[in-house]
Amino acid sequence: MDDQAKYMTCIICPKGCQMEIQSISEEEIIVTGNACDKGAIYAKEEILHPVRTLTTTLKTNNPFHPRISVKTKMPIPKEKILPVMRILNEICVTSPVVIGDVLVQNILNLNVDVVATMTLKEGE
Repeated sequence: MDDQAKYMTCIICPKGCQMEIQSISEEEIIVTGNACDKGAIYAKEEILHPVRTLTTTLKTNNPFHPRISVKTKMPIPKEKILPVMRILNEICVTSPVVIGDVLVQNILNLNVDVVATMTLKEGE
């Protein structure tokens, strides 16, 4: 980690605390400006290991709904978003699909499934 301070807005609650993060070492990070411990935890995780829940769409074989919305069931490492998107871009889903159906299991061996966030009935 570098010695330069980084700044971020906390997104854990609506307060939106403006935080300053200083890395002392790989093990020690100092966070200021947060109103609660949750903000400090968020900032440290965002600096050391940022993760995101990926939401996107997949192609379908349904002529009335050519795409279906999906998301990762859990957050994935930020650096894995593009490789995951490359895989998802090649997938075509066959209807019917129900919200919550697992459409891709264990994507990129991350122990995270990709699930449907909408229902897609056959022939509709």
